[in-house]
Amino acid sequence: MLAAAVQRRLCTPAELDHALSYVGRVRHKAYLRVALADIARGAHSLGELDIAAICRRYRLVPPKRQSRRRDQRGAWRYLDCEWDLPSGEIVVLEMMARIIWT
Repeated sequence: MLAAAVQRRLCTPAELDHALSYVGRVRHKAYLRVALADIARGAHSLGELDIAAICRRYRLVPPKRQSRRRDQRGAWRYLDCEWDLPSGEIVVLEMMARIIWT
């Protein structure tokens, strides 16, 4: 929900973090602050937040977020995660939504 509110430009990560200072006890407040920091760095989805957590857990370099690239038709696209390797190669990760109908 935090990422969705920021992505829809209803508020900024800084405004949400500031609001957490004024509310009383909030369950998982520390996790919310970590998530807000990731959102401020460009995470737009739960999958991207999960990648950020994995990078922290395994001490990996965090990815560049929302890198701008042109597709085959020349339209601008934004990549979810991108890492520049020491060899000069680039690793790209794009999150895909999976909808399960029940």
